[in-house]
Amino acid sequence: MSKSLYITATETASGKSAICLGVMQLLLRHVGKAAFFRPIIAGDGDGPDHDTNLMLRNFHLDMDESATHAFTLTQARELIGAGKSDQLMETILDKYTELAKKHDFVLCLGTDFQGKDANFEFDLNAEIAANLGSPMLLVVGGKDKQPEDIIQSARLTVDALDEKSVDVEAIVVNRLETGDANVVVAGIQAKIKGGDKILVYAVPEDESLGKP
Repeated sequence: MSKSLYITATETASGKSAICLGVMQLLLRHVGKAAFFRPIIAGDGDGPDHDTNLMLRNFHLDMDESATHAFTLTQARELIGAGKSDQLMETILDKYTELAKKHDFVLCLGTDFQGKDANFEFDLNAEIAANLGSPMLLVVGGKDKQPEDIIQSARLTVDALDEKSVDVEAIVVNRLETGDANVVVAGIQAKIKGGDKILVYAVPEDESLGKP
């Protein structure tokens, strides 16, 4: 059984931070000691990462903030552009390994897809997950989308991850119209590769809570 999970999304504003909070809460009920790791944080590193602060504050994790990430997205772009992808991945793996030595489980969170190139971030998240040997939980945005579009998005993403040797452990369709849940879950399980082995969940939109 893997001792890590990598959470990423298909797009921005999918609500993956809320899903990450829920997963960590569940983990802490079943594992002795869990760590939070965000290989690539947003921005230039001038200020604290919002999601990291959220996790550390909510769960009182016994971690130094500097151990929770390896690079900013800007630094990652610069290293890859300079042909230093191996250095990028080696540093991320080293920091992850240190956390794995001290914790029973490491929950990883991918980038925010708020940069200039969503394809770049998708490939980056996939490569990191593959290098860490971490299965993935994929968050698919369901807000204002038709069931067939959501199913298609999930199918194409799982296919792309499979080509990059990333195992998808679970799919969460988040911010979904309540009446579409059963149709979307059944459709994803029927259409994606290995759908009978992948856990699929639907989380309805709750307008009273605002954006999750």
